[in-house]
Amino acid sequence: MAVIVLDEGVQAAIAEAVARARANVVRWDQLRGNITENQETSTLMLADRQPDHKRPPSYPVQLGPRVVAAISFEEQPAGLCRHLSISQGQEGKVLDMVTVAMVMSHFGFKRSPGHYGRVWVEEYKPNHFAVNVVELETPREEHGTKQ
Repeated sequence: MAVIVLDEGVQAAIAEAVARARANVVRWDQLRGNITENQETSTLMLADRQPDHKRPPSYPVQLGPRVVAAISFEEQPAGLCRHLSISQGQEGKVLDMVTVAMVMSHFGFKRSPGHYGRVWVEEYKPNHFAVNVVELETPREEHGTKQ
């Protein structure tokens, strides 16, 4: 079982991480080369990554003894997207979607799991996984992102 703490100090750290991520949007040209061929997969394994994969910058917040959530804002073909990656640090384990939805709301996501851009589980080191969620923040026409 993962323990999550959302006290005032953690709330302040989340607000700071969101502000920093929004001020440092990851450009599409930084992402394009790191995207896996199979965008339909629900689980992305290390072996599925391109050999020269570089993790885009994100802003992590410690939510508990083992739980870390990392936020970024990314220019994607659809527009500006909010991207959250949440790991619980235990080998072979991921957080349940009720907990993911609760964490998402604290990072400014507007929808619940299953009602936004994309959700997948990603192996970030051997047999350690994070739940990733991407939600469209501003469509390209409004944000002015370039492909």
